[in-house]
Amino acid sequence: MLAQTARATVVALAVVGCGLLPAQTAVAAPASSVASASSVLAAPAPPEVSVDEVPVEVTTPLPSVDASVDEPARVVSDVIEADVFQTVGITWVEGTAAADVDAQVRTRSGDTWSEWMPLETADEAPDNGTVEDRRALRDGTDSLFVGDADAVQVSLAAGAGDPDDLSVSLVGSDLVAAALPTGGRGASAPAGQKMLGAAVLPTAVSSQPAIVSRAAWGARAPACTPDVASRLVGAVVHHTADGDYGSVAEAMQALRNDQRFHIESRGWCDIGYNFVVDKWGNIYEGRESSLTRSVIGVHAGGFNTATVGISMLGNYTSQAPSGAMIDAVARVAAWRLGAYGVDPTGRVSYTTLGGENSRYAAGTTVNLPTIFAHRDVGLTACPGDIGYQYMDQIRGLARSYWDRYGPSGLGANLVKSPDNPAVYLVTAHYKYKVADPEVLAALWPLGPVAVVGQGALDARTTGVGLGRFVRDQQGEIDLFDRGTLYRAGDCDELAAWGASCADFSTMGLPDPMVALLGRGPDLSTAFWTPTGRQFVVSAGTRYEIADGTALQASPIQPNGASVPLGETVADRLPLGAPIVRTGIVVQARGNGSGVLLDRTSGLRMSAAYISTARIGQALPLRQLDAASIALLPAPRGDLTGVLRAPDGRRVALTMGGSVVLAADQVPGDPGIAVDASLIAALAPGGPVNPLFVRSVESSALFVLAGGVKRPVPTMEVAYALAAGAPLVVALVPQAALDAVTPGPSLLAPATLVKVAGAPSVYVVDGLSRLVHLPSFEMARATGLPTSYSEVPSASVTGYAVASQPLGTIWRCGAQDAVALDGRMTPIPAGVVASGGTPATVMDPLTCAHTLGGPGWTGPVFVRATGSSALFVLAGGIKRPVPTMDIAYALAGSRFVLAEVPAASLTSVPAGQTLVGAPGSLVKVAGAAPVYVVDGLAGLVHLPSFEVAQAVGLPTTFTEVPASAITGYTVAARPLGTLWRSSGQDYVAIGGRMSPVAAGLVTSAGAPASAVDALTLARAPRGGAWGGPVFVRSTTSAALYWLTGGTRRPVATMDRVYAIAAGAGVVVAVVPQAALDLVPVGATA
Repeated sequence: MLAQTARATVVALAVVGCGLLPAQTAVAAPASSVASASSVLAAPAPPEVSVDEVPVEVTTPLPSVDASVDEPARVVSDVIEADVFQTVGITWVEGTAAADVDAQVRTRSGDTWSEWMPLETADEAPDNGTVEDRRALRDGTDSLFVGDADAVQVSLAAGAGDPDDLSVSLVGSDLVAAALPTGGRGASAPAGQKMLGAAVLPTAVSSQPAIVSRAAWGARAPACTPDVASRLVGAVVHHTADGDYGSVAEAMQALRNDQRFHIESRGWCDIGYNFVVDKWGNIYEGRESSLTRSVIGVHAGGFNTATVGISMLGNYTSQAPSGAMIDAVARVAAWRLGAYGVDPTGRVSYTTLGGENSRYAAGTTVNLPTIFAHRDVGLTACPGDIGYQYMDQIRGLARSYWDRYGPSGLGANLVKSPDNPAVYLVTAHYKYKVADPEVLAALWPLGPVAVVGQGALDARTTGVGLGRFVRDQQGEIDLFDRGTLYRAGDCDELAAWGASCADFSTMGLPDPMVALLGRGPDLSTAFWTPTGRQFVVSAGTRYEIADGTALQASPIQPNGASVPLGETVADRLPLGAPIVRTGIVVQARGNGSGVLLDRTSGLRMSAAYISTARIGQALPLRQLDAASIALLPAPRGDLTGVLRAPDGRRVALTMGGSVVLAADQVPGDPGIAVDASLIAALAPGGPVNPLFVRSVESSALFVLAGGVKRPVPTMEVAYALAAGAPLVVALVPQAALDAVTPGPSLLAPATLVKVAGAPSVYVVDGLSRLVHLPSFEMARATGLPTSYSEVPSASVTGYAVASQPLGTIWRCGAQDAVALDGRMTPIPAGVVASGGTPATVMDPLTCAHTLGGPGWTGPVFVRATGSSALFVLAGGIKRPVPTMDIAYALAGSRFVLAEVPAASLTSVPAGQTLVGAPGSLVKVAGAAPVYVVDGLAGLVHLPSFEVAQAVGLPTTFTEVPASAITGYTVAARPLGTLWRSSGQDYVAIGGRMSPVAAGLVTSAGAPASAVDALTLARAPRGGAWGGPVFVRSTTSAALYWLTGGTRRPVATMDRVYAIAAGAGVVVAVVPQAALDLVPVGATA
């Protein structure tokens, strides 16, 4: 079953007359200290455990399956019903059973019973004299993982010696989803079943493999604290003899259950093994603290002490362990043996302490490989017949990993003992104590800190304390920082860094270790850090440098180019007074305060003043450590406002510069005396009027003008006052600002105001004018707000009221605009007269709130407020529009109508009434010619209605009196079917005007007819034409090919079709006079 939370139960079923197992008090697990926390996989807290016992008898004879075979007689228990369990084992009172009870079990899952399965009599026992040896223990069998089952039967050999208090333990826990899914039962061990994050390979400097923590697989706290050996001399390889498991989740479940069996059923402190490995190569932390200590387990009686027990999860009597499992066993063995300087392929003379099931009596000395199997020392087949065949391979792999772990022989270059926080850099014969955590971090390429036995450290000679320098076997001395070596040039350079060549006479780090560190540039006495800090060292003292100019003038000079080093590389050296110069501001990193150095004894500046004044835009701003600034000469005063030059001028720092104050500006601050050189460096601007001012303590902004201060409500108002120039805000002391007479607040431009008690609503135009708003509809049209603020009459003091109300045509500086879609949209220059009428001239600040959009290039119609008379504005004049038909024809797709005050419209010069819409046809009564109305002021003779049809214009005309065309200009040449409008050429194709490529006609446009854009807009538009264009005159059949601004005669139609190349023949008809203007080229 799969559950969201892990649950484990242990059911102990005892023979009649059995007593309860003694209750074990759970103790909190101490925090593990590991060499690399990132290589240990963590997980939630362990599951709860409950224990119960049910009496059972194993007395019923078990019938023989095959009567022809002479089998030993057996007895069997009744069927024992239980909650779901996965692991089964049998225990009895210690020393009351025969050597082998020959136990067997079968389990039921649902309605299906398993075959009878052997339960091997356990051969693990505590060493004599250990904590667990003194506990109330029970003998028993190995535990057996069987998968989910709900019933069990137990069978014993009929002459098994009738062990006392026989109990069967059924252990169950929920199946908790592991990091990765796995295959079914009996699956091989593909790499994909590796625990997420566990595939961390050892390197030359990182021997610890990835370990699945006890918390990750759901271990409970130990029942007692096992003994710890002072050293580690060997590794013992086991198998758990469990049944098969089909996933990482089942492997963890089997491990949890085995721990429960060892603690609750056998009476041990914890799971017996130090480490367990599954078939996918995942390594699990077994006994608590085994990652860092030689914890004595219960895995090989008489040989538990000073050995590490590594068990392969499963039964390898008749099947082979996977390659991943063998590799993982070798890795963990190499790592733990390496921590104590033990060669995985060496041998050890071990004097056994004696213990149950040991092959050797206490006091016997046995010569063993440093990695040996349980069967080598115990009365057992463990780790199985097939598993045992892999022992030589395990030793060889372990040695290959051990060889990679560097020259120290301890599995790491950086080590510590379990009970001492001191870290050492170790070689084969020496140890060098690391000075502090920063030094340790600088050695990161040498790998993590491994925990090793104290004896391994004690065996090495103590060398010089490891600060920031090391010496290699060739005698070269290097500073090391951030994993990189920097070669020291000579002993003088070393002395500048506070070290001595003599200190390193006995150090000689081996080449493989040195090779792990990178190689940087040669060291010098100057360096800079990633945060921009610059230092020079001299006589064992470090001096922070403000900048290169200051260093050039200093008596302390570096011996070479500055090199990049880490932030803490020189922190152990005492700090001297910083190297600075006058004319700069030094600011403390962190708190932001600083000192303006106009003299040796400068002026103290607060962090707020430095920030608000943006002093770095006026003077060089240099960052220094606060500790360095504290070593400067004491400042002579505090800078809070105005400076006073030797010539008496008062200068205020601004937000990015400085400005000279006029006599009536902030008269209450005489200023603090400074040197002329500082004033010259600031280069203050002349007095500004109006002048913006504020204090450092408050963000409230004022304008000083006329001896009063006027509050500035918004920064938009402030920027408008600056009239496009940089905003100059002088910083003055709050007390001096308080002494200035206050004036009324400025109103925000482009807002609506109404004086209390008066009916009119005004638009605030800029900073000094009010414009009457005729209606809220006009506010909506122009993009202004439709709500107003009621203000006292005093608030509009100083604001002038415009002579005319607001209209929907505005002049904003040099840009004219018309109301369109709720905003003021730009229109081309020349629509409105140069004097601005009938537009309302508005302040650019007001316009900035409403002006926008892509612009309008179509006709602009206008009428006076309250009048229906319609005009079109063009060329600074107003042209009456006689009918709405003409208006709509002229407007096209969009009718833009502006409303202006009557007086404003009256002042606009009047032009001729429109005779018709652009593109329409007119004829003067009594005269023969028919004209095309071209734009708003032109007429073009139409040579024929065929030309009108060709270009898509109407073929009907309106007859008008001669006076109607007064003021219209008649074009010099009749209309053709080749047009030029706004720089683009068009040709008539199928009743539409299609654009053609540039360069077809002459640069002057011949032979095209120049047509107004409004006229072009009335003609249907076709797609672009990229083929050849032929041309002839209205009076001749001679045909020409227009190309490159010339006309090339074409003699035959066959030649025409050849030039067209199947693209179609397009022939434009133009006046002969226009054609004559085109140069004749060679015959095509």
